[in-house]
Amino acid sequence: MSEKRVIIGHAPHGAQGPHLDLPVGFVPLELRIEAENASIEVSCPIAMVGRHTDADLRFAFADVSRRHCRLAFVNGQWRVYDLKSLNGVFVNNVRTDEATLYAGDMLRIGCLTALVVAATPLKVANDKLRQIADVWPGN
Repeated sequence: MSEKRVIIGHAPHGAQGPHLDLPVGFVPLELRIEAENASIEVSCPIAMVGRHTDADLRFAFADVSRRHCRLAFVNGQWRVYDLKSLNGVFVNNVRTDEATLYAGDMLRIGCLTALVVAATPLKVANDKLRQIADVWPGN
């Protein structure tokens, strides 16, 4: 069976549109939903996820709230924000109100679990280590 591929390009709920420039350093967010044999690419900087017909990324499942969460590319990082959903947002099996998404993370929205294939390039810890190395004597 072939893989389903969904590309979310223009988010009507976001401040950005296709006619505006993408943020500096923008990289699309790629999610893989194994149970559905589907791949999702979010190529706009803001996307609302939910069950509502106006959602940019729509999952029509009872345990997904109408406006469940928002995916946003902010300050060079992909972030997920729970929009006060009933069943919450989980990153690596930890319920969260907001979190940065990294490649390899597991994102759960209702009954759907997605592997984050491509997102924020480096973890913040690596950025801190690089900042320390940059000011370390001898560099």
